[in-house]
Amino acid sequence: MRLFLFLFSITTLILGGCSTSKNVPQKNVSVAKATRTNLLNPIFSVYHPSKDSTYVYFKVSTENILYTRKDKLSPYTAKLKLHYRLYPYGNSKTIIDSTTVLLNDEVRTKTLKNLTGILKLNTAEAKDYLLKITTEDLKREALIEKKIYIRKSFKHNRQYFLIEDSLNHFPIYEGYINDSTTLKLTSQIHNSEPIYLRYYNRSFKIAAPPFASINTKPFEYNPDTTIIKKLNNKGQTTFTPPDA
Repeated sequence: MRLFLFLFSITTLILGGCSTSKNVPQKNVSVAKATRTNLLNPIFSVYHPSKDSTYVYFKVSTENILYTRKDKLSPYTAKLKLHYRLYPYGNSKTIIDSTTVLLNDEVRTKTLKNLTGILKLNTAEAKDYLLKITTEDLKREALIEKKIYIRKSFKHNRQYFLIEDSLNHFPIYEGYINDSTTLKLTSQIHNSEPIYLRYYNRSFKIAAPPFASINTKPFEYNPDTTIIKKLNNKGQTTFTPPDA
């Protein structure tokens, strides 16, 4: 298979080729503890729009959220609670901020969809934080806690760039997109700066079995294509990843 890779470093965007999907790494989230972990799996994406603020976008699928109703004439309802605690990085005893958000959803017919929203945090420039978010289905009594590392000490890390689907303006939470998707890239901190898109069309063999002795070839870092895009004065640009 071929792999698409988006990597941010000194306002450089690197792409690697894939025939079916394109990856946008989101390695900043790790599960800390959970009960009934198969029932809830919220996804988060971090973006720093300014020197003193951070947005945490969240998405929760309704697939495993419990919807109930009083009778056949009443709508189905679900209740979720998101509770976050913000700590200085390296000090998990001092809580800087703590907030609880309640999500109430009401539908006539149960259909699969995503519940989305934004948590807006006050964060200082050049500092790092640890964010713990607990997501709880109040009706099912299932919860999961995730840790998110908020990095503001390095202005060219992934969290200073927001990647969205240019049609519906939803953030790209997962590590893949459809081949035909046009993306909007936003970085208000880096407005009017150039972005270098380096595209790698690479094929990878099926992974070798465990403990197999193989000679791994070094990755060839010379890109197949290089595209330069300039962010406008709002810190935005759009692009469509190259076809494999």
